[in-house]
This record gives sequence, C-alpha cells and structure tokens, in this order.
Amino acid sequence: MDREHGSTVATRVSGALRTARSGALGTTGALQSLPDATLMGVAAGSLGVGAGFYLARAPRVAIVAGIAPALLMVAAIVLRPIRPRSS
Repeated sequence: MDREHGSTVATRVSGALRTARSGALGTTGALQSLPDATLMGVAAGSLGVGAGFYLARAPRVAIVAGIAPALLMVAAIVLRPIRPRSS
C-alpha cells in the first residue's frame, strides 16, 4: 500500500512541476516582450510596495509578496535573449 501511495505522489508531484515550469516559461516569455522601461517601472513599484510593507512592520510573507514581482521583472530583463542590432 505504501509503495502505491508513494508512486502516486511522485507522479502527481512530477506533473505539477512540469505544469509550473511550462507556466513560468510562458510568463517569462510574455514579460520579455515588454520594453525595459515598462519592466523597470513595475519593478520599482513592487520594491516600493515591499519597502512600505517593511516600514509598516508587516509580516515577512507580505514583504516577500510585495517584492516578488520585482524579482520576476529583473529576471525577465536579465534572461532576455540578446537581439542583434540592425545597422
């Protein structure tokens, strides 16, 4: 019984990880299509929200939730493929 349960859990976890990865790749691709100025603006706003939560002594979970979008925006900028410049 335990082996069957372990196998079922492993199958579900691997499926969930595949789904999460494909969703993250899709989101990153969509973010990478936005201009840098837009991504930086959203990141700055996110950092402001996180700083406000910190100064208000909000729980750490709220602070992290406020800053998380900034991390996604920075990752989208950094991981964007380099496009050759047209002359």
